[in-house]
Amino acid sequence: MKNLIIQLFIAFTATAQRLVWKDPVFTYDKGFLQCERHWVIMPRADTSEAYPYGFLYMDREEGFIFQQAGVFNVDSQNKYLLDYASTKLTYPKKKLRWNGFMASITIWHFALIPEVHFKELKITQPEPDCVKPYYTYIDTLAYNYSRACIYGNSSYIYIMQLITY
Repeated sequence: MKNLIIQLFIAFTATAQRLVWKDPVFTYDKGFLQCERHWVIMPRADTSEAYPYGFLYMDREEGFIFQQAGVFNVDSQNKYLLDYASTKLTYPKKKLRWNGFMASITIWHFALIPEVHFKELKITQPEPDCVKPYYTYIDTLAYNYSRACIYGNSSYIYIMQLITY
């Protein structure tokens, strides 16, 4: 039984490495575990030309959170054109956790924003001030335990989504 479980885990992990979402401009090949504490781009809706971007962090009680900062377009010279009106809006937090058996798998992959484009998107800090309280006391047992629970749950969710995909 242990061998079967290990073989299934390896098969799903190998499958996960091959799943990459592409569009004409970005390749969404980073999972939420790789993007924690980074500025990221979420896949855009099929009906939209704008790319949502924001910061990905972990709340110890809620799990992984994507806080959208705005939207932008990309021109033919690969410059990011920020929609200034979108930066004035207040976006709700998107919780990246299991929300049903047939949850969409696309919410789990992102593209990292290169630092050379921070100025175009008016990103002034590599990590926003509002996120810093989530990463205090990171050397405590309680902090590490809560992270382990979230990571464990997230890995299980990711594997379950691959099964249903």
